Amino acid sequence: MVADGLSDPDSAKFRRLFISEFEEGKGTATAILSLCGEVNAKNKMGGYVGYHRFVADGKVAFIDENLDENSVEQKAFNTLYSASCSSSIKEVG
Repeated sequence: MVADGLSDPDSAKFRRLFISEFEEGKGTATAILSLCGEVNAKNKMGGYVGYHRFVADGKVAFIDENLDENSVEQKAFNTLYSASCSSSIKEVG
């Protein structure tokens, strides 16, 4: 899912992968597992863009696009990443 959102999915390189678990809402027993890490891939010009954080939960994946820290989108990603990736339960790679 992460690679599918890239300009050149076949060029994707992953690192610092781990599985994280968090509870969905206070007082619930529903735990959600997320795959977190960093991905680097080629852009449309053929050059690698550098590693970016990502989070994927099996239904959807989000990649940090390194937008302006004050943008709504960047703040939303930072909040999502903090909530989804703060409780590492297993390193994957």
